[in-house]
Amino acid sequence: MKGEVLLSGPTRRAIQEISGPRPLIGLAYCFRTFALIGAAIGLALRFPHSIAFVFSIVFIGARQHSLYVLNHDASHGVLLASKRMNKILATLLSNLTFFHHPEAYSYVQWRRVHRLHHAYLFTSRDPNYVERKLNGETRVRFGRGRLLFEMLKAGPQAIKSFFVGRQDYVPPGGMTCEKRRFNHLATLTFRFKGDPEMELERRIKIGFFVAALLALHFTGLWRPFVLFWILPMYTVYPGLLRLMDLTEHQWQVESTRIIENAASTRPNLLEHWLISDLNRSLHREHHLFPMVPGFRLPRLSELLVAASHLDRPRSSFLFDP
Repeated sequence: MKGEVLLSGPTRRAIQEISGPRPLIGLAYCFRTFALIGAAIGLALRFPHSIAFVFSIVFIGARQHSLYVLNHDASHGVLLASKRMNKILATLLSNLTFFHHPEAYSYVQWRRVHRLHHAYLFTSRDPNYVERKLNGETRVRFGRGRLLFEMLKAGPQAIKSFFVGRQDYVPPGGMTCEKRRFNHLATLTFRFKGDPEMELERRIKIGFFVAALLALHFTGLWRPFVLFWILPMYTVYPGLLRLMDLTEHQWQVESTRIIENAASTRPNLLEHWLISDLNRSLHREHHLFPMVPGFRLPRLSELLVAASHLDRPRSSFLFDP
């Protein structure tokens, strides 16, 4: 909370009640997300029409974004009960399932970088803020047209980053970040001798990718795999990541106060289902109380608005900028 909002005793207790992991609910959301992906694929196969196909690709890309949100909750230890189980599930939901994650080449690294982001928000030690400054995004306001343009070009950029992109590296136990050190592909062949956690993850990835590719070869499921998993992963999903990256903080604000630099949006019903149904956009609330899981963030937002006079979240990304 960082002393930024003053809360009464009853409000603090109410927030405490909704904090921490709820394993059964967390697993239920994981199962639901994959079930929705399966339903979208079934719809496209049952009704072989271009409209059904496009809808399915958009919907699946949004559910891939939901997997990212679940991965994020696991990195904070609020998806499952134990640290080890959170790590296992998050690895399955990011590096393994995605084959190539457009936002991070490693779950281990993503978690380390994200911790620095929370610990040193909007300072020279915040890797996300430094990246925005390097890209010039702290000096530009992104209106509707610019946001849509950034979303459209995010897919090609994700493909490019697989071959030539460079990602940050935080050493084990480190509190510093080496900007743009590793290429995505290179991390599969680079041995992390001084970082056993990264080395174990690398070996697991190689084994999983080989097994998955062999399974696709012998089952002949290449076409549906490419159409219904890889296609949305490199078109819709990167666009949604880019939208959230540019809107979850007020990057142009030079302040380390969460209530000033973090944004909060509670999108309309259409945006809710076509971006993510797991409340990633309530980012101000998340930074104030990171131990509240995503599915509880709407309740947290209500409590904070009522008790501390915070502004209500925006109601839309495009229509309430």
